[in-house]
Amino acid sequence: MTYGFIGTGNMGGALARALVREVSPLDVYLNNRTPAKAEALAAELGARADTAAHIAAACDYIFLGVKPNLIAGVLAQLAPTLAQRTDKPVLVSMAAGERANRCVYSPGPVLQQIRRRFGLVFQNFNLFPQYTARQNVMLASELLAKEQPDYKAQKKLLHAQIAARAEELLTQVGLKEKMDLYPHQLSGGQQQRVAIARALALQPDILCFDEPTSALDPELTGEVLKVIRSLSEQHMTMIIVTHEMAFARDVANRVIFMDGGVIVEQGPARDVIENPQAERTKQFLARYRENQ
Repeated sequence: MTYGFIGTGNMGGALARALVREVSPLDVYLNNRTPAKAEALAAELGARADTAAHIAAACDYIFLGVKPNLIAGVLAQLAPTLAQRTDKPVLVSMAAGERANRCVYSPGPVLQQIRRRFGLVFQNFNLFPQYTARQNVMLASELLAKEQPDYKAQKKLLHAQIAARAEELLTQVGLKEKMDLYPHQLSGGQQQRVAIARALALQPDILCFDEPTSALDPELTGEVLKVIRSLSEQHMTMIIVTHEMAFARDVANRVIFMDGGVIVEQGPARDVIENPQAERTKQFLARYRENQ
């Protein structure tokens, strides 16, 4: 089994150390921010330093590291995720010390706890059509509440708390007057805002967006981007797969440009978008600007 850490810097290093410590021998490949760092860390761990392209082709599992309070914009050419281009699992890790972490080899209950740290907003909303906006946001919390040993005794209190949280989140995304409407009664932008509220309901550490505006008309795109911008102002850690270049430049801390399942270029958002270094990134952005 081979594991690759692409463009992860210190975060990938922490997770690689945890992996090597717990499961050995195994093959670990590293591609840190500079070849020198990758080689030094590889020597320390008994791993191998290699290119992102080789890792994408050779490894069974690929990790991208994300720091708390980081907003990473992923500019994906041809396909939105590394996994789609490589047919390999991609694990996004928010690593910090011992939390860098047990997500590869974990028993079910532990893995479930880890998954709760991630919220996902889908490209096509994926709301449950038989539930209202309020019920869609409440559903996951209600299912988790039922696992509590005192659920029956605390049912009314728990339900009231979950309902209040759902109303708070829907108000936050500007849907206070739409809580009791069903998805078919909402516009695309409103449905996506419900999906964002639903993803926030379990208070995730990282919120992941899969091209959140691609299914929307241009007039509705602004509604969703406004909500994401407000989350950035609240220091929410986010990973956003997007083709909204101006938005990525203005909101993201770092941008990762991917092509053919490989990280081509990454860095501070304005640097990558306004002054790209890789030829492929230059071609992509030039084509984008021509179509504006």
